[in-house]
Amino acid sequence: MAGDWLALIATRPGGRAQVQLIERRRNAPVPLLGLNRADSLPISVAVDQRGEHLALVRQRDDRSELLLYRRSIQSVQQRDDRSELLLYRRSIQSVQLLPIEPAGVPRRVSISADGRVMAVEVSRGGLWQVDLLELP
Repeated sequence: MAGDWLALIATRPGGRAQVQLIERRRNAPVPLLGLNRADSLPISVAVDQRGEHLALVRQRDDRSELLLYRRSIQSVQQRDDRSELLLYRRSIQSVQLLPIEPAGVPRRVSISADGRVMAVEVSRGGLWQVDLLELP
């Protein structure tokens, strides 16, 4: 939860888990087009204070994926390689890779209130570490 926004993983009718974003002022869900996929399982989600950026760890095809969702453009950008984060910038309409080094398996994610820093809990060789990623 950040400011007027609450991001959560909820079970929908039929037993499928999906990410939801709630605008607390109106107590209403906000559409997240393109974020929830039938072939993936959300693990961890976080939202910034403006409700613009959602950071998500999800499992798909026995891989963990880390991605950033920009709500204003309703765009998900990702890469199957679990050692990189793909970021879509609306202002310049381009995709940028942010390396996560050394490579690991993400489990939990958090994003700063201003949407500029992401914290990711990553497993590397059986040890859990926290990486801080500055978002451009």
